[in-house]
Amino acid sequence: MIVISIYFIKHNEFWNNKVLDVFKRLTNFFSRIKGIGREELQSMYEANLHDIIRTSIDIFRNSVDEKIVFHKRFGQIPDIRCHPDHLKRLFLMLFKHAARSHSRRVTIRTVSDKDHVTISVIDDGEGIPEKDLDRIFDADDELNFMSISEFYRCDQIVREHHGSLRVGSKVGEGTVVTICM
Repeated sequence: MIVISIYFIKHNEFWNNKVLDVFKRLTNFFSRIKGIGREELQSMYEANLHDIIRTSIDIFRNSVDEKIVFHKRFGQIPDIRCHPDHLKRLFLMLFKHAARSHSRRVTIRTVSDKDHVTISVIDDGEGIPEKDLDRIFDADDELNFMSISEFYRCDQIVREHHGSLRVGSKVGEGTVVTICM
């Protein structure tokens, strides 16, 4: 058995490269998600928000079998002082909402003025009924399109970064989440 394995390893460069490629992708994936589920206090530091968004998209694509196309409309923005893993969790929850509402496309826009960075996450899903919009930040409520505790947690993450979160939506047109930090 050992002789066969050694022969396979020496003479099958194609499969060796495939296995190595999968191993590298898995290593990269796990290094990117490490810390996301942890609730302990992380220190805030200056980070590139575009890198955080790109990483969140990669994690989402690797963990969910959804066919969502992401459009990044990134403007010139400064690095921000933040908890990067908390922001990754925020974006993953918003992408999950888009998937649950049957979105095919998510557009992420970033802009900056002299005092704030604004991020808009726009999906083309089913939208949230107007009667439910006032309930989306209730910690104990749950609607059929998304666990309200997830919107509540998104709002908490934005507030811990001294920001604000607004949600606008129309049934049949999609949802726009605007984050200002």
